[in-house]
Formats: sequence, C-alpha cells, structure tokens
Amino acid sequence: MKDIRDFDEIAKVLAFVVAEQGNYSYIDRIANANSKDIILACLREALRDYHSILRRGEYKAKDLKAKEIGVKNALNKIFQTHDRKELKEIVSFISAKALTLSAKYLEGGE
Repeated sequence: MKDIRDFDEIAKVLAFVVAEQGNYSYIDRIANANSKDIILACLREALRDYHSILRRGEYKAKDLKAKEIGVKNALNKIFQTHDRKELKEIVSFISAKALTLSAKYLEGGE
C-alpha cells in the first residue's frame, strides 16, 4: 500500500463536509464503492460541497481545511491504483480517517 499519509488531505475534505453538514453520504459511498470511477466521481461531488462551504466563509472546522497539493496528490494516487484490493484498503483508510477527524466537531468540541 502507498504511504497512508498521502491520503490525509482527502480525508480532511470528507471530514470537513461531515463536520459542517452532518453529511456522511460521501464517506459511505466511497467506503462501499467497488470501482475507481465511482470513487473518483464521489470525491468530485464531495469537493464541490467542500468548495461551496468554503465560499460561504463561515465554518467551524477551520483546522480541517485541506491543502490543495495534498488533495491533488491523493487523487492522482487513487487514479494510478489498479489493484482492487489496494484500492479498497485506500478508501477504507480514507473513510476511517475522515470519521475520526470529524468526530470532535460532531460532539460539539472544536
């Protein structure tokens, strides 16, 4: 498996959306996806929501803002992964990390 830190920024995007909207659908969809195109399509939708939240300018999960270069690198690594087992491990890690990162905001802490 690739270095797991390569996927931290994409996990932050998902965590940010969960923290701000309470929306788990992206995490659930990528965790259950069985193909790269579905994973990438879901991540594209999550990034659109992420950008929409940022544009509003008011959000509580400031420390979950992702670094653009990290998101790009994660997307490239997902795209370049051809082994289904490895892809499943990657999305499972991203999903678990996103849930962990968003938990403190959903519990009312910051």
